[in-house]
Amino acid sequence: MRSRPLVAALTAAVAAVSSVALAAPAAAAPVAVSCGDVVTTDAYLDADAACAGAGITLVGDVTLDLRGHTLDGGGSGTGLRVTLGGTQAVVDGTVSGWTTAVDAVIPPDPEGEGFVGDFSFSGVVFTGNGEVTDLGVDSLFGRHRADFRYSGTRFEENALVFGGLFGGGGFVEDSEFLRNGTVVSIDTAGVVIDRSRLEGNDVVADDLTESGLTVRDSVLLDNRVIDTGGHFMGYLDLEGNEISGSDTVVAPTTSYVRVVDNVLVDNDVALDLGEAGGYVAGNTFERNRVAFTSTGPLVGWGSVMTVEGNTFVGNGDAIVTAGVGTEVGGNVAHHNTGRGIHAPGVTDLGGNRAWANGVYPQCVGVVCAGKPRS
Repeated sequence: MRSRPLVAALTAAVAAVSSVALAAPAAAAPVAVSCGDVVTTDAYLDADAACAGAGITLVGDVTLDLRGHTLDGGGSGTGLRVTLGGTQAVVDGTVSGWTTAVDAVIPPDPEGEGFVGDFSFSGVVFTGNGEVTDLGVDSLFGRHRADFRYSGTRFEENALVFGGLFGGGGFVEDSEFLRNGTVVSIDTAGVVIDRSRLEGNDVVADDLTESGLTVRDSVLLDNRVIDTGGHFMGYLDLEGNEISGSDTVVAPTTSYVRVVDNVLVDNDVALDLGEAGGYVAGNTFERNRVAFTSTGPLVGWGSVMTVEGNTFVGNGDAIVTAGVGTEVGGNVAHHNTGRGIHAPGVTDLGGNRAWANGVYPQCVGVVCAGKPRS
């Protein structure tokens, strides 16, 4: 009969051999790279790099650590080429002075199956570029798609942050957009911005053709225009933001607009939605020259514009709207210097209140109660 110490020793030996056999091979050490290199393994920038039009290309599943250095294009070329079919990350540094800072490469696809890319950027500053990211990774009938993800990123003084046609999506969190020309101008793509600061940009959304922009839980300060409007079959979604200091927050459009639980203060024109359909609810409007106005949803499209549960205080006009397809309910308008609720021809959802506004009667087109008893 075998002794217990011998059995224990054999068991330990087998476990040790098994652990060696199953251990993953050691990862290759990151390599230093510079202008014009193609990266197929983890890599790093070991000094600032001033490039003559040729940046760095990433292929496969790799991470490029800029190590606090700058990759500069001197005003031309593409800084980072990311390749579909892999997961690629860029961290900790500055990308500046490129015609396009980030662009996607599509490998040959003879079978037409399509490629997917997952590209992330963390702790990166993009500054002084013509375009930061071209989200376009496909043609109209192709199958390619990609996600471009940004965290802790600063976009500063670029002409355009997100552009592109077909197939890509931009996802941004905990980042800053400072003094850019345009943040988003896209066609058949989408951008989501969460928990970020957008300050001093000329235009946030210039074109959303068959595309969408969502901005949530962010601060939008002193941007000239948030959304230029006029989009074709696009959508804008603003939720939980603080928006102030704009000439225009949203300009007239026929697209879908969702504006929920925002605070809009000290803008010249907050929402001038034109023929948009959508949902405007739970917002606070203060000290805007024009708070909410629309002409009613575009006839024949079957859309509805619902305006409910908003508070308007100290603006010029509070609500000025009209027409079939507009619903107004549960809004409170008081101490505005112009009209309270002027909404002839709309559907009255009830529960509106208005008092101490500068134009009499306080409400047109809906029934309003006055100031609640204290």
